[in-house]
Amino acid sequence: MKVAAAIQNAKAFLAVQEEFGSFDVYIWQFVGGKPKVNAFKTTRSAVRSLSYLWLIVASLQWNGWKTRIFRMAWKPLRPPRAIRG
Repeated sequence: MKVAAAIQNAKAFLAVQEEFGSFDVYIWQFVGGKPKVNAFKTTRSAVRSLSYLWLIVASLQWNGWKTRIFRMAWKPLRPPRAIRG
């Protein structure tokens, strides 16, 4: 399963690279070509501030990526189970 996903992701990477000229151009379009500097005070503010991640992951999946990036990217932002209740 993971090998098939890696092959599919490589094909999707090459397709994006061909369409946009480089993967770099493709990814930077989501943040306006500038690095994001974040300083979160709460988990809620982090989720709102990182909404561009939704767009990136949705676009990757639309372009054929097999990914669990979204789940991995947001997991550190969730408070521990004891705090969530």
